[in-house]
Amino acid sequence: MIKRFLGPIILFTIIVIFFLFPFAATWMNKSLSELTIKNSPQEPWFLKEEKAKYVLVYFGYVGCTTICIPSLNEIQKLYKKIDEKKINLPFYFVNIDPKLPSNLPEHYIKSIDSRFHGIYNDYQQLNKLKQDFNLAIQESKIEISHSSNLYLFKKENEKYKLYKIYITHPYDEELLLKTLQN
Repeated sequence: MIKRFLGPIILFTIIVIFFLFPFAATWMNKSLSELTIKNSPQEPWFLKEEKAKYVLVYFGYVGCTTICIPSLNEIQKLYKKIDEKKINLPFYFVNIDPKLPSNLPEHYIKSIDSRFHGIYNDYQQLNKLKQDFNLAIQESKIEISHSSNLYLFKKENEKYKLYKIYITHPYDEELLLKTLQN
């Protein structure tokens, strides 16, 4: 008799957990859209000359229509709010496709916003970034699959450390602005 009801009980429990999981962060008073990093890897090579307190970084590639274009449009809207608050937050679009011409990332991102920076990586630089920041990048013959996370770096002791990662869409603008203003 117990075996007869065990399957439906397990299935019901899984369904309840599945539907309640998105609300768990609210109940626990925590955010699932932002991850705080405790032990940051080394400063990325392309931030060595940057001076701002915070820097926002996005890893993508020129020609990515399914992930990058929607994310970059969202980031461009986010920067309108950042401008309203008069916050200095440099943005770096970091290329994850070393097969592209080296000047293409800069031209591409400048077409979206002239203040943004485009960074080209060779294979060695990209492999180091993948390792240091645990980037989930899968390459196929058609496209490169990658995350659309935003990485917030904070300058501490004259070096940038990964401080927070914003992982959900739409990006939590209020959470990011609150972090930048504190």
